[in-house]
Amino acid sequence: MALKIGENGTQTEKMALKIGENGTQTEKMALKKSDELKDDELQISLNDTHENKKAVIKKRKRQQGIISLIKQDQFITAEEIAEKLDAGLRTIRRDLEDLKDLIEYEGSAKGGHWKFLK
Repeated sequence: MALKIGENGTQTEKMALKIGENGTQTEKMALKKSDELKDDELQISLNDTHENKKAVIKKRKRQQGIISLIKQDQFITAEEIAEKLDAGLRTIRRDLEDLKDLIEYEGSAKGGHWKFLK
C-alpha cells in the first residue's frame, strides 16, 4: 500500500484505504459485513469476560454484606455500611437501590431504620 497508516488507525480505516475510492460495490459490502461480524463477536466476548464475572461476584458479596449488616443493626447508615465494607458511598447507594425488593428504609433520615420486605 502506498499510504502508511499511523498506529492509531482503526481496522476499518485500514480496510477503507485499501479499497480506495475506486473499490467495487462487492468489496465495500464485504467491508461492511466484516465490521458487523466483528461488532457482534465483540459484544459476545464482552459479556463473557472473566473480569465481568468477577465484578458480578464482588457485587453480590457486597450486597450480602449489606444485608448482613442490616440484620445486625437496623439503624445502620449507608455511610457506616460503606465504611465497614470498605466501599464508596455511591457504590453502597447503588447496591441499596438494587436491593429495594428486599429492604426499604422507613422513617426520617436521622431517626429511621431498615425493614426487610420478605
